[in-house]
Amino acid sequence: MSKVADVSIDVSHKPRILVVENEAASRLLTVELLRQWNYHPYVVEAEGEELLNKAVEMAKVHRCHLALVDLRLLDNNDREDLSGLELVPDLKPTESIILSGYLDYQVVQKGIQEKGALSFVGKQEGPGRLKEHLERAINRHCASQHSLRITPSHLMQRALRDMFPGDDQVPKDEVEDVLIRLFPDANRLRLEKVESTGISLSRVPRPRSKIFLAYKDDLQPEVLKLARAGKIIKEVQQYKNFIEDRLVGYFSPPIKNWQALWDLGGAVYPFMGSTQVQPFARYYASASVADIEHSLRHFFTKTWSKLYNMQMKRKKYIFEAYCDVWDMDWYSERLVYLPRLELDRNMSTRMQLIQSPDPVLWLIDRVNGAGDMPLTKMAVTHGDLHGDNILVDENRHMWVIDFERSGFGPILQDFIELEIDILTRMSNIPEHDFTTFYVLAVWIASPDHIDELPLLPRSTNPELIKTMQVIASLRRLARECTGETDTRPYLWGLILNALFRASLLQNPHHRSSQQRALMLASLLCHRLDHWETKWPPAEWPAIY
Repeated sequence: MSKVADVSIDVSHKPRILVVENEAASRLLTVELLRQWNYHPYVVEAEGEELLNKAVEMAKVHRCHLALVDLRLLDNNDREDLSGLELVPDLKPTESIILSGYLDYQVVQKGIQEKGALSFVGKQEGPGRLKEHLERAINRHCASQHSLRITPSHLMQRALRDMFPGDDQVPKDEVEDVLIRLFPDANRLRLEKVESTGISLSRVPRPRSKIFLAYKDDLQPEVLKLARAGKIIKEVQQYKNFIEDRLVGYFSPPIKNWQALWDLGGAVYPFMGSTQVQPFARYYASASVADIEHSLRHFFTKTWSKLYNMQMKRKKYIFEAYCDVWDMDWYSERLVYLPRLELDRNMSTRMQLIQSPDPVLWLIDRVNGAGDMPLTKMAVTHGDLHGDNILVDENRHMWVIDFERSGFGPILQDFIELEIDILTRMSNIPEHDFTTFYVLAVWIASPDHIDELPLLPRSTNPELIKTMQVIASLRRLARECTGETDTRPYLWGLILNALFRASLLQNPHHRSSQQRALMLASLLCHRLDHWETKWPPAEWPAIY
């Protein structure tokens, strides 16, 4: 019989059943029955409080599908002992069936309604009754016993490897278990990955979550998000606290269902009135500027605008505000270890001419009190508004998903994050073309007010002009929706977002993208340092 000290996860397709029983004879009988029925039993061998603690630990270690829990685990002779029932919530996401020789209607109701047990089985009812309850529960919660057919069959295991690289403790069947709980009545589930491949030469990795279109049987598709369990739990909490029933119109997909197991979770978003959606990043690559402006205007002024009116009374320093959204470790554990801005052969002449500061050292100095840091208004924002979290339907309407970071954030955050994503990822300017990127960076840093961008430079590069036109439209929307006019907090936000992006680019294959993000931040730092003087300096290469 397995003990916590020497366990290893069983990744076969046998359902994993935890046996929590304080009587040795009952444990032995239950284990033999489970083996006869082709289940894989794990047994907790302990007494008293240690029995309860080990049960919780083993459920997690073995990622058990179900637990068979005796009602009285501490004292069989105490009619008030409901320790097995009290254990049920602590075993989650392992589902529990309570076994008891002392059935009482009120106890049964409490167990199912308050504690979340699946069912009760009287020990006197015999093995047949127990087997019936087990089969019913396993058919709903265990992929190996479910008839759901998932196609293409390899897609889910690839997603699991991407989200948990090198982690062999995550059971191979966990992703399928999540899907049958998300789509319990489906017979067939066809998955189509929603991705933005091929849209840009500048690839920036996104967090390890996967977005799919899920076609259940013959119905219209729904959007399926898979991510680590903690991320899904936080997303649902933030959605309920800040988003649910607050967006205007039909372009806010509700969370129809969600599940979080031990490692992996998932959420399903239905799209009412829409038959086709694509990521904004892909839409940006092929759509005209007029269409992109139409989509952005409808989203910011109609769907989302009222949330910017939900503001905190107290302003925050902008660095503190972003750390509240991203967590402080982006700065303390990643940013301070970034490589410094290096002058490679593609950018050395231009960067030597401009002599702008190293943005990482610049930020560290100001965090340590060496310079002024602006305050920002705080309003309800999406918190992670990039091209893969926005979907566009066939009518150019934008829908947003992924609300893990939604809540109170810097009021300009959504506009700034989307601008950074356009600059560093969506705009199809080759990542080694620092000359064109320099023109773009100087242009966006120039205005004294958010939406007073300079005239477009004369250029034969259509991608550069498209990027500038979209950003100009986005800046106008930022002012219109938030009422903010001062460019300095906006530029501070761009610096922080560019550095945050650079901190994600640790793979050597992304070195050019990382250096370009640092270059952008460096130019913005120089602009803020020379706010009261003519900018850009005359000795810099002209952009016109």
